[in-house]
Amino acid sequence: MGSMRSCVLTLAFIAIAGCATYDEQLREARAAYQQGRYAECSAKLEQLKSEHQEWSTLFDLELGAVKFTAGEYEASSQALEAADQTLEVLDFTSDPSELGKYLFSESMGVFRARPYEKVFLSVLNLLNYAVRGKLAQARTESNLLYSKVDGIRQLQNTTRYDSALVYLLVGILDEIAEPNRPDQALIAYEKAYETLPLRSLKATIGKLRARRDSSPVPAGVAATGPPRGELIAFILNGRGPILQQSGVLPLAPDQVQFIRESLVAQIFANASASSSDQPVSEQDVRTFVYAKPVPVVKMAVMEPQPSAFTEAELAVSGTEPSRCEKVLDLERQVMGWFESVRGTILAAAITRTIFRVAASLTTEFMLQKKSGKDSAALFGALVFFTLQELDTPDTRCWSFIPRDVFYKRRVLDEGTYELTVTLRGPSGIEKRLPPKQATVTPGGFTFVAWVCHD
Repeated sequence: MGSMRSCVLTLAFIAIAGCATYDEQLREARAAYQQGRYAECSAKLEQLKSEHQEWSTLFDLELGAVKFTAGEYEASSQALEAADQTLEVLDFTSDPSELGKYLFSESMGVFRARPYEKVFLSVLNLLNYAVRGKLAQARTESNLLYSKVDGIRQLQNTTRYDSALVYLLVGILDEIAEPNRPDQALIAYEKAYETLPLRSLKATIGKLRARRDSSPVPAGVAATGPPRGELIAFILNGRGPILQQSGVLPLAPDQVQFIRESLVAQIFANASASSSDQPVSEQDVRTFVYAKPVPVVKMAVMEPQPSAFTEAELAVSGTEPSRCEKVLDLERQVMGWFESVRGTILAAAITRTIFRVAASLTTEFMLQKKSGKDSAALFGALVFFTLQELDTPDTRCWSFIPRDVFYKRRVLDEGTYELTVTLRGPSGIEKRLPPKQATVTPGGFTFVAWVCHD
């Protein structure tokens, strides 16, 4: 009896002590990020990375996004490429019991990415190269991005990740690399237009079709007009949805019945296997299970992070601002993806709950047969409580991923320009981001990026 009391106390202490979730551990870093203290945010992330080596891939993702926001593009690339080497995509088509291993008890396993996180890693790293003028490396990343989307589509059996932004970036880099052979760029632009029919894409497709169908300019013939180049701007706004614990999930009557009957079957099998000297009655097990409260089922849910801004404008050297186009609504994409897999996640949560509760209730059932109802109930209740508290839904996710991406492309004369971005919201609120300078060269492509996380 003394050993049982000792075990009970130990279990109670563990359950009460618990451990902070990923969402809770990141609060200081998020606060620093929101206030523009990026060096402090990075230092906190590095500290957390050293304390949780098994989560290092996820912290590299977070660092990549923070460094990009701070304009430290080379450091951002290093962090993102380190993450990409080991980042695996979580397969939501797998068996619920197997999937549950990666959706609960975040302290127990290596982080596995949701499909959109794997895709956006390459999007951000492509922009890292592009804004530094390393267009050959950016095109290599665009090819990797294209293959990632294709691979995820086949794995998940869905076209949900056919993002207009992905095909737009692939098209731009193909156009830059092969200016006299526009067919490959056209394929990407047309896919982007099918996904999101933007006016600028329609104009770009028309221009490239005309170039493809026209006669080449003879060698030695000079182009008319002033030398011109292109400015390509991207504005990353807000923060994407994050995972948070849902609390107690409401269950339908058929789900409650399924849980109870599954517990009866599991406990009866466990008890029969471990009780060779005393026969076990299935009816006794059923009476025992139905006298218990329905187990609590928990899972992590995606929570949108609202932004005050819905539009972006770009002004070039004091000229009238022109409206940018939204090429990625990550919130809509992620929430749509989550709704498509919610049933799978709930099935995994129920399966895992059954497995863990059955273990504790089997112990209580067997003790009740041997030692009496009261002591068995105390021990079983504490084991049940401990397992439920320790088996927390995994809230790890890429929390510094942006909510929206806006885009603007301008043909400009050769020269250096001051660029100003203004974000606007439906309530009349607006915010002007710090201006940047960009130099446009004849026949060149200059990329510029801003991040607004308010």
